[in-house]
Amino acid sequence: GTTAGTVDTAKESAFSIAPNPAGESTNLYLPANLKGLVTVGIYDASGRLVKTFNDVASSSIKLNVSNFEKEVYFLLVKTDSENKAL
Repeated sequence: GTTAGTVDTAKESAFSIAPNPAGESTNLYLPANLKGLVTVGIYDASGRLVKTFNDVASSSIKLNVSNFEKEVYFLLVKTDSENKAL
């Protein structure tokens, strides 16, 4: 939570996906404090790269997954300063 004069750094630095599980599409929400361009890779359970989104500069990305097989997928979000697996 937050109190007057402080910043909730957990919320500011969090990545999230909704809805999860996805239907036709899902949204990836990036942290408010994220700087620079982002690359997002979607991987299937065997580790095969299924789709890539390059040079994303917005705070949310709509991911169309309507043509994906029904299984578990992992996202790798690459920024200038870190890699985050979701």
